[in-house]
Amino acid sequence: MVNPNPLSDEQLLTRSAEGDRAAFMELHDRYAPRILGLLVKIMRNRTDAEDALQNVALDLWRRADSYNPALGSAQCWILMVARARAIDLIRKSARTTRGESVLADSDAPAPITHEPDAAQHTRVHRALAALPPEQRTPIDMAFYRGLTREQIAGALNIPIGTVKTRIRMGVQRLGVLLAETEGGVA
Repeated sequence: MVNPNPLSDEQLLTRSAEGDRAAFMELHDRYAPRILGLLVKIMRNRTDAEDALQNVALDLWRRADSYNPALGSAQCWILMVARARAIDLIRKSARTTRGESVLADSDAPAPITHEPDAAQHTRVHRALAALPPEQRTPIDMAFYRGLTREQIAGALNIPIGTVKTRIRMGVQRLGVLLAETEGGVA
């Protein structure tokens, strides 16, 4: 049975924000095909886009109360949420693909693939100790504690870009220090 007076997208979003699941399902049914099309276009993989659609639906349900009709139409807001989620997932996938390596943005050499001996271990720790604390701390947090750049930024209360710069500069300096100790200069 077709509803003779369907609710507008804005009304459905407002009701969804109030916890009305039926309103949210109606909104979802209206937009799922459009959102999926957008996700496929952005992500270039239908399977990934279908998975992302579930994340977008969850985002829309959780964030429905943040919709402000004075700032634009419900359609624009919904598609912006979908676009943002797709971009987040692409970025996350890229980090996973490269092993969430903090070194991905640097010119640092490839990681050591064998277990270091005691002498190498000592050299690395001496080189780390020679770094200024603002470089040593984020390197320690990333490589020894396994924290992400975002987590390091939060823990140190500094921007992510600063974390990346400090790690990159520190790793470059470590390379110089280790090269000097290998060559017998230090």
